[in-house]
Amino acid sequence: MTGEELSIVIIFVLGFAVLLYFIYIRPAVKKRANRAKVAARAATERGARSAQYGSPGEQAATVPHGSTGATTLALHPAERDRLVGLGAQLRPNNDWRALGSVAEVTYGLNLAAMSWVGDPSTFQARSEHWDLALTIPFAGRHGVPWDDYPGYNPEEHAVILVDWWGVHDRSSLLDQLFWLFGGGHRREFDEERIAVLTNDAVALDEWEATLRRQAPISESAAETLWRVQRFRANDRNCMNVDFLAWDFFRFAMLTRIGVGLGYLTTEEGLDFLRLIGEPMRTTYSSWADAGEHFRIGRWMWYSVGGEKERATDVQDVARQQQLIASDSPWSFVPWNMALEHDRGLFAKALVEQELIVRDESRGEEEFLNEAAELLRNPALTWRELRMEIEADVS
Repeated sequence: MTGEELSIVIIFVLGFAVLLYFIYIRPAVKKRANRAKVAARAATERGARSAQYGSPGEQAATVPHGSTGATTLALHPAERDRLVGLGAQLRPNNDWRALGSVAEVTYGLNLAAMSWVGDPSTFQARSEHWDLALTIPFAGRHGVPWDDYPGYNPEEHAVILVDWWGVHDRSSLLDQLFWLFGGGHRREFDEERIAVLTNDAVALDEWEATLRRQAPISESAAETLWRVQRFRANDRNCMNVDFLAWDFFRFAMLTRIGVGLGYLTTEEGLDFLRLIGEPMRTTYSSWADAGEHFRIGRWMWYSVGGEKERATDVQDVARQQQLIASDSPWSFVPWNMALEHDRGLFAKALVEQELIVRDESRGEEEFLNEAAELLRNPALTWRELRMEIEADVS
């Protein structure tokens, strides 16, 4: 073999090795790292679930917080459920501050603080402001002015999509948006509630027993057990929650970040938000009402008791109090104002991405119009669905 031929062979072998690395080895290493993160998170959450409480009459020790010398009395879960149940935070009040220390409450309020680019004193709401108001529950937490569209810094906020959503391009973003629009977590939660409504106590006890055996080794089983027990007890009035807000406010958040990262055009982003506007107004009576259902939806998704539940309650209720305050952007955007209709850009994007398979027997424009119209007619609200189920059971 000549020197030139040997060089070609070496280059070929090295090139093949590099190819193997990027196709097989690197993804495998990433998967192992992700599994390790998931396992660590699961272990932490299982530890939180194992926290035990005394009876409602037992008094927990007071704990000092910071240099202020402030103390807080740990509330029994039943009392905490009463303070933060569905509807309890529809108007400003201070009872919820008993959930945490002065430091925790202050942190929660600061975390949910809203900021503007424009001047609130001269603000005049337009249709696009209603669309952007759907992103407000996360805009404060992410430190983004609600009226600066898209407003997200690509370098700073791309990690949110990658770490929590596995989104790294337009394709993966549309996949997650389609999941949220088509069912999201509400589908799983509603299936569990339907099971609670349609099965007798014996069957439900057996289901719980099975989940309890699986919980020590299965994060999914532990979370399902927690939710089933909550649904059976109707804690926080969770059997009457419509979880659409939990999925659709996150849909709005992902859409806005996607525009900021260049995965969606500005035109697409606003049109995607317009699509979810009417289903939100059909389901809820006001911004505050939607915020309440979102808050309980996040609690249900978290599916963790103990100290972690208490800590996240402080943050979630603080956010709701900020959202319904008189100086909140929601107070400047009328819930029932006239809105522009979407132009079917979400349906078009889904068809282009082959998430909706096109019927080749029909023209492209005809099929896109039908797909867009189908997306504009969502499923029954939870209230309507529950009424049908209870009528059938009776």
